[in-house]
Amino acid sequence: MTEKAAGMDASPAAIESSLNAFSSRLTGSPAQLKPGSILIRFTDSGEEYSIAMTNREARMASGAAPASPLVEVSGPSRVLLAIMNGTQEPRRAFMAGGIRVQGDLPYLEALLKESGLLECG
Repeated sequence: MTEKAAGMDASPAAIESSLNAFSSRLTGSPAQLKPGSILIRFTDSGEEYSIAMTNREARMASGAAPASPLVEVSGPSRVLLAIMNGTQEPRRAFMAGGIRVQGDLPYLEALLKESGLLECG
């Protein structure tokens, strides 16, 4: 199912492309990656993806990770894609109730800052 919201393609291919780009951004950032995963749940489609991390790289995978995630982020496709694509500031989406975050919030904040997706301040 493809959703067009605010000009954003939320097809599975677009989601996977954004998640792969986000994973690459994390791998290329100076952030210290913790072994574990980030679970990303798209509430409008019910799809789940995980970003599995080692100390050196992050990789996107379809479905939930086998172990409990370090961080779980959930929200509508259009909001999550806008954050990953850098067109929406994550802190504003969180404060407005557009996304829900559980787990190691300081770690997620550090990753987003180091990858350039969260403005410092």
